[in-house]
Amino acid sequence: MEGKQVSGDGLPANLAGMSKNQLYDIMSQMKTLIEQNQQQARQILIQNPQLTRALFQAQIMLGMVQPPQVMPNIQAGSIAASSAISAAISAAKQPGCSIIARPS
Repeated sequence: MEGKQVSGDGLPANLAGMSKNQLYDIMSQMKTLIEQNQQQARQILIQNPQLTRALFQAQIMLGMVQPPQVMPNIQAGSIAASSAISAAISAAKQPGCSIIARPS
């Protein structure tokens, strides 16, 4: 199987039509391949990204993993906060600023 690519065009549709038992069987076969020949399994997955995605989708469908959650754009918010802090520090350094540090 080394060097061959699996056609991935219909993989999502094929997965959707499979029973849970069929999906578990596929996952079991992949696990067996990994246990018997980890390097070959790795090569197959690298050469066939559609298969890799399909196996991950099967894991989600079977409840083996949780689907990835969309993360809010934290970077944009932290940049804005960082800019506001920098501006406040710059303003505090100006002569005549009335910011007084209070003892804890």
